[in-house]
Amino acid sequence: MPLKISYMLAMVFLADPNDIFLTDGANPAVHMMMQLLVRSENDGILCPIPQYPLHSASIDLHGGTLQQDGDCKSLHLRSNWRLPSPKAS
Repeated sequence: MPLKISYMLAMVFLADPNDIFLTDGANPAVHMMMQLLVRSENDGILCPIPQYPLHSASIDLHGGTLQQDGDCKSLHLRSNWRLPSPKAS
């Protein structure tokens, strides 16, 4: 089977219409997700560098803390993407 066809087949999946959430654009979707995810300044959202300004502005607007990937040098697949625990002093 040609690569193009197998790639297209890999992209096909079944979805329950009740599991699909539509918004009127990326900005409202990001703001809605931040409202769901951020409860206080203790909630950190990990963003890559360079990051899209909408993400950092939305995190700030909803009271969260921006965690850029420079803060997480030890973030790896082998640790299940867990952030390092703060060291006890």
